[in-house]
Amino acid sequence: MFDEAKIKFNVPVRRDRPYTLWGRIHPREFFNRGEELRAIEPRLQDLSSHQPIAIIGERRAGKTSMLLHLAEKHREDFTVIQGPEYGIQTAIAFYQALWMDVAPEESPPPDHLTHAWWQEQLIRRMETRVNKEKKPILLWIDELDTIFENERMSDEEKGKILGFFLELIERVDFPIKLIFSVTHTFPDVPHLRSSPLSYKAFRIPLGPFPRKDVEEMVEAMLEDGRSWDEAASFWDWPRFCAETGCQPYYIKALLVHLGKVWRKHKGAIEKEAWWEESIQATLADETFSKSLQHIYDIHFSEDEKAVVLWMVRSGGRVRVSALEGASLLEAAKKLEKRFYLQRKKNEQGMDAFTFRLGLLGRWLDQESRFTSEWRKYRNRTRFSDAGGPV
Repeated sequence: MFDEAKIKFNVPVRRDRPYTLWGRIHPREFFNRGEELRAIEPRLQDLSSHQPIAIIGERRAGKTSMLLHLAEKHREDFTVIQGPEYGIQTAIAFYQALWMDVAPEESPPPDHLTHAWWQEQLIRRMETRVNKEKKPILLWIDELDTIFENERMSDEEKGKILGFFLELIERVDFPIKLIFSVTHTFPDVPHLRSSPLSYKAFRIPLGPFPRKDVEEMVEAMLEDGRSWDEAASFWDWPRFCAETGCQPYYIKALLVHLGKVWRKHKGAIEKEAWWEESIQATLADETFSKSLQHIYDIHFSEDEKAVVLWMVRSGGRVRVSALEGASLLEAAKKLEKRFYLQRKKNEQGMDAFTFRLGLLGRWLDQESRFTSEWRKYRNRTRFSDAGGPV
C-alpha cells in the first residue's frame, strides 16, 4: 500500500517537487512548512541585514530537512556553505572543518596557526567568493547547540567560535546569511546568553503538521498505481494523528509498517488487526526505538521523565491538580510546549494531561526497563500502588 522508497523514513529530505537523478524521475519528498518558509524568505532576500535565522525544533522535528531544503532551493542565488556539525572539540577544529567548504580548492592550513589568523583568513576567503561568484553567502549549520553543549570543549574555545559568529553577524561588509538549527531552546551556556546568535536571531519553531498537510503527505506515499479509494475504508485519521502527533518522523515510521503489514497479509486483514499489528511493528523497529530512547535519556529532564512515567502508570492521563501537588506541573507544561503531551478536559470537566504523541506512551509502556525506571521516579509523583495520587 505505502511505498518505503517514497516515505524515506529516517532520511533527511530536501525537494518539494519531482526531480531527476541518475536518469530516473523521483517523486516529491519534502512536505509542509509553507508558513515557516514564507516567514524565512523575506529575511533571506534582505541582503542589507545579517540577522541570523534559527530553526528550533525537537529531535526528529525535521530541522535537517528544513535546512537541506533551503540550501537546495537557494543554490542558484547564493553560494551555499555547510558549516561543521558533530564532534568538534576546539575552535581550530571548527575552522578547519569550515575551511573545506569555504575554500575547497586550497589545501588545509596547518594546525598551529592562531585563532586570529583562522578568523581573518576565513572571512577574507568568504568575501573573495562573494566578489568572484557575484552571489551572497548562505552559511547553514545543523544542530549548532551540540557544539556549545559539548562538555569536552572548554568555555574559552566556545567563546572563540561565538566571536567568529559575531564578526559575521555584526562586522563584515559583504552579504552573508547565517541559518542554523537548535533543539527546542538555546543552550544556557556562558557567552551564548549575550551573543547575537541568541538575542538577535529570527526564530522559526517547527511544530506538528496541520491535518491537511498530513493528508497530502500520506496520500503521496501510496505505491504507484494505487488510489486513495483502496485505503479509505481501512483508514482512521483521528487514530493516525493520535499515534503520530502529526509529526513527520513518527508519521513516516508508522506508514512504513502500515505498508509492510498490508503486503504481508496481501490486504486480507481486518481493519483493527491491521492498525494494531502495524503499531506493534513500529514500536519493535530498532531504529524507531533507539530514537525514542535517545530522546527520553538525553532530552528529557528528571521531572519530565517522572511526568511521562506517571502518565503511563496511570493509563495515559494525569490530572493537572495531581501534577501541581507533586510540583511537576511546569514539567508537564514544557512537554506540552514541545508537543509530546496535550492538556484536555474530559466530559466530566477533569483537567488532565494526556499523550499527544501516542507512540511515546506505548513505547514507554513496553520498554523493558519501565518498571525499574518507575521505581526511580515514583516517589516524586506521590503515587500509591493502591491507585492514584496520595
